[in-house]
Amino acid sequence: MFPINPIVRLIARIASAIIYILTIMGAYGGHISPRLMTIPHILTLGFPYLVVLTIICILGWAITRRWIQVAIGVLTLIICWGPLSLVAPWGHEREPQADEKPRFTLLTWNILHGEDVENPDSTINRTFDYILHSGADIVALQELHNFSSHEIKHLPAALKDSIFATYPYRVTDGINDLCLLSKYPARTLRVTDKPYGSGYFYEAYRINIGDKKLTVLNVHLASYQLTEGERDFVERMKSVNGAKNSLTEFKGSIYDKLKKSFIERDKHAREIREVIEHIRGPLIICGDFNDVPASWAYYRVRGEDLRDAYTETRFGPISTYNLHHFYFHIDQILYRGDIKALSVKRGSIRSSDHYPQIATFAFLPQ
Repeated sequence: MFPINPIVRLIARIASAIIYILTIMGAYGGHISPRLMTIPHILTLGFPYLVVLTIICILGWAITRRWIQVAIGVLTLIICWGPLSLVAPWGHEREPQADEKPRFTLLTWNILHGEDVENPDSTINRTFDYILHSGADIVALQELHNFSSHEIKHLPAALKDSIFATYPYRVTDGINDLCLLSKYPARTLRVTDKPYGSGYFYEAYRINIGDKKLTVLNVHLASYQLTEGERDFVERMKSVNGAKNSLTEFKGSIYDKLKKSFIERDKHAREIREVIEHIRGPLIICGDFNDVPASWAYYRVRGEDLRDAYTETRFGPISTYNLHHFYFHIDQILYRGDIKALSVKRGSIRSSDHYPQIATFAFLPQ
């Protein structure tokens, strides 16, 4: 057993206990209404990182052969196993059976209105070039109103023509920041009588794939509305003074905006859940949830009947947001009905602040 100063050992035990408690709170923060508390939801965002800290604590105590502390850490992971299996799943790609067809691919992506955050002055639109060569049958886009030159600054005419030829069915009302491109006949599906308008956070489409009918619900839940400066608070924490300033900022405007966004997504998620109850047949819900698996909004939308395509077909955690050191999995693909998720792949292109995801599905025999 390695000798440790009693004071250092006490501090280490207290620090470990705090990390274990925060990890459990992060795991189950998604079961607490954001209207009651905000901190648990912030911890749920950071749950994967809290798990890493817990593992580091376990290894540290194992090296010093403090087995009781090791056992407490392991017990923490066991307690968190359910939410952890959503964040870091043990799934795998699946092969379709011969009678599971037709098969189709769906690309979901928040494209930031076609901007290129890595090369803002580029005249080559990498986003739409990626979409064109993705091979996806259905493309659900967030943060795109239409294909006007006012919105998309750099979209070569030849590339636009190729997009239109590849996806002859394009559904957008030019008001909401949601758009569908499809190789199959597609139309807007009016699920409820609630009027549509600017800032609406979902759009439903009915798509005919051969003799099969599929409903796709394209969503974009409330964002955190952080300014560029506020988003960079993590980067500024590299120094002591920077950490102090960032913490002060976090306790002020950032915390208030996070709280507001959690409550707003609660409202959106509940309404989307009501819409789901009105939809019959195979259904896919995809898009920018602005929240992670095991979050309150995720649970409200998923309910008891939806399945997570990512957790079923992938191994380990991923991030779908790629800027400001916010490496979170906030873009989701859920589904139900007589279809099966075969795979989910994340693209590596960083033209947008989100990564694209391409999911492959197959219809089940009836």
